[in-house]
Amino acid sequence: MIATKRGPRRPAALCGVILAGGHRWGGNELESIIPRALLPIAGSPLAAYALRTLRAAGIREIIICATSATLAIARAFGDGSDFDLDWGGTFVSGTE
Repeated sequence: MIATKRGPRRPAALCGVILAGGHRWGGNELESIIPRALLPIAGSPLAAYALRTLRAAGIREIIICATSATLAIARAFGDGSDFDLDWGGTFVSGTE
């Protein structure tokens, strides 16, 4: 609770946004098979690090903005329970 002149009020809920879309500049054959957000870095998909960081900051509601890779990213992260997130599969795609 936050104290104000009018009395206590609840802080606004925070929402995290991950920008997972990107332009393919070429030269990386792996990106033609798997979206950049899912590229493995030290054994975890790249976007997983952002999800864990947001969760560690106390943010539970996440929106992932992607391009045509939205479906692959949605399949990879499922309902968010692996990251203790309440997103219900909120994905935004500019191509849908």
